[in-house]
Amino acid sequence: MPYVYGGLSGTRENDALSYGKPFGTAGLSGLFDLNNVTSLEYAINPDFSQVEADVSQISVNNTFAIFFQERRPYFNEGNDIIDTQLNTVYTRSINKPLLSTKVISQGEKQRMYWLTAYDEASPYLVAGENQSYFGEGTASFSNIFRYQRNYDEGNNIGFLTTNRLFKDGGYGHTFGVDGRYRFKKSYTATFEFSKSLIKEPIASWIE
Repeated sequence: MPYVYGGLSGTRENDALSYGKPFGTAGLSGLFDLNNVTSLEYAINPDFSQVEADVSQISVNNTFAIFFQERRPYFNEGNDIIDTQLNTVYTRSINKPLLSTKVISQGEKQRMYWLTAYDEASPYLVAGENQSYFGEGTASFSNIFRYQRNYDEGNNIGFLTTNRLFKDGGYGHTFGVDGRYRFKKSYTATFEFSKSLIKEPIASWIE
């Protein structure tokens, strides 16, 4: 699905219109079925301008970051695979991707999700003692990988990792495991463990 978008704007001055420079952009996205359970999706300079607006949220006196639901179709596909009780993955942190690829495989015994993206402008959240601080960083590379092995009676075990490497230095890595075990027909035990490794960039924008 290719797209081309352009525009021209101007202002009225002394009953005459003064136009600025024309602007435009182009991009491409597509989907390939590699086999009956695996698909490859890609997006080059995707256009998210037509995505439905976020629902307004009150941020006054909040000591935590606001969480917005993902509404972009490209990132929504396969979200059930990376959904965990700890909400480890937040795809909205990939803000303005120049290039992204995504592989999804959903077989009877296993499921796999792998997304990579090069982001031109990366939102960055700094946790403080009484509030969170939000800013926009420079380019970064993001990676999300999820694997889940399914067994009989709904039992499973999974692995999840997310990685973001900033162009200005610094990184954020998360590694996690989770599982579900059903026994005696009416009992279910679940577990989830996640570990984060963070190094903040030393850059002017983070101040």
